[in-house]
Amino acid sequence: MERTVTGVSYGVSGTTALGGVLSTNDMALIIGIVFTVLTFVISWLYHRRRERRELEQHEWSRQQHQLHMQLLRDRGSRFDQLVDQLRVGDPAGPDRHRGGEEAR
Repeated sequence: MERTVTGVSYGVSGTTALGGVLSTNDMALIIGIVFTVLTFVISWLYHRRRERRELEQHEWSRQQHQLHMQLLRDRGSRFDQLVDQLRVGDPAGPDRHRGGEEAR
């Protein structure tokens, strides 16, 4: 409790001494500079967060696109395999000439 009271009394006496040395215009200037710096820091932090979030969203979208393309490639190769399997027994398919030659 004593430490708190001592800290507050030193803070108030320092502020009073500073108020006696500085004019009202000087204090307004210092307060304005402090708030300008605080506004800059807060704005910079939020901008950095937004950039990080956008970068994460871009990376997620890129990964989703890669997975989607892989799925399409896999479907295409499976489809080609099924078509090839169906063509083997197709009498109108490209194997009919070979089959016909072997039968002769």
